[in-house]
Amino acid sequence: MKATRTLNPLPFGDLEPHRFEDLSRQLAYDFRIWNKLEATGKSGSDGGFDARGVELVYEDREQAQSDDEEESADISEERLWLIQCKRERTIPPQKMASYADEIIKNSGLYGVIFTAACDFSRKSRDIFIAKLRSAGINEIHIWGKSELEDMLYQPKNDNLLFAYFGISLQVRRRSTITRIRGKLSIKKKLMAALGGFGGHNYKPVVIKSIDDKDYPHKSKLKKCFTWDRLAFTEFYYDGIVLEGEKYFAYIDDKNKKWDYISGANDSKPVEPYFLHSSKSNPEKKDTIDIARDFWNFKVPEKNKAIFKVLYLIPFDKIVAVDKEGDPIYQEPNIYVDLCGGTSPFDPRKYPTLHFNNDHHRETPDPEKSNRISFFPNELPEVTAEEKKKFFDQKQLELDQKSN
Repeated sequence: MKATRTLNPLPFGDLEPHRFEDLSRQLAYDFRIWNKLEATGKSGSDGGFDARGVELVYEDREQAQSDDEEESADISEERLWLIQCKRERTIPPQKMASYADEIIKNSGLYGVIFTAACDFSRKSRDIFIAKLRSAGINEIHIWGKSELEDMLYQPKNDNLLFAYFGISLQVRRRSTITRIRGKLSIKKKLMAALGGFGGHNYKPVVIKSIDDKDYPHKSKLKKCFTWDRLAFTEFYYDGIVLEGEKYFAYIDDKNKKWDYISGANDSKPVEPYFLHSSKSNPEKKDTIDIARDFWNFKVPEKNKAIFKVLYLIPFDKIVAVDKEGDPIYQEPNIYVDLCGGTSPFDPRKYPTLHFNNDHHRETPDPEKSNRISFFPNELPEVTAEEKKKFFDQKQLELDQKSN
């Protein structure tokens, strides 16, 4: 199962003790309607209080919720609360009991909020609550690590989450929204430049890194991707698909085994006529020409196949689309951000295998386990005599059919 990206547990134990008290008190601001909420723990003589709150209780609670009418509402009583904070990594039941004994020494308490930088066992909670209830304290709230995290992850407390831990879920959310809008904008531009969904839209495109300084030349010394010219084939749900590799292939008569000429990648689109370089020795063929001739003249027509490896560039890595291109390549130029990596392509690769003249015939999966050794390691050049013999045989077959 693919792991998802999550936040690490918040390091409450790393906060300085008074900062942990500040955090606990600020989380309590909207817990009740307070007349006073005092940070008594910083005075050094707190009398057992890290923070003390005086709650206002109104006769008409609904009326008291309105800021406009709060001053005119009748106050029925004031309740005294103690907020006790412990920045400890563990608090066993015996220690919880001793903390409860210290708290009940304070008279007149209505409620207690006990916060700690750790989680509590059920036994610790039960002992603490039982002791305080027996002392006549009406409300007891225990905020352990899990409860504190729950409160901090609420949108209303995002400012506290950022102030104490440098994390803002709202900023992350806005960043995510901005990223999605940017992706949709790029997708719209790509569809205008490359065509819409449906079918395979073979179209040459130039992929450029935003940091590239070599174009239109090629540097063989660079380890990072600079620019390349490939063929766009189709849209995928999270990016564009390009023909990264294309090889001449063979499938046996039982449609189970296959092979391809690995040393001759014929995926590059045809260069514009004015960029064709004249060979110093026109009689000498390059590797792809030799592979193509061998495949054309030595492989039976029924066994000819094409093996491709499709590459994916995620929308997230595409930062700009130039639909018109430039005088050298008058075709879409796509600018990509390597994001600290060495390649714009997704690690996923998609191998495909199909017959040359019939894409609907069933083919074997292009897996290594199905591959055989049909093509020789060193391909011999097809001679002129062999080509003539091939064409003569084809002509004889045509003549026989016409008769």
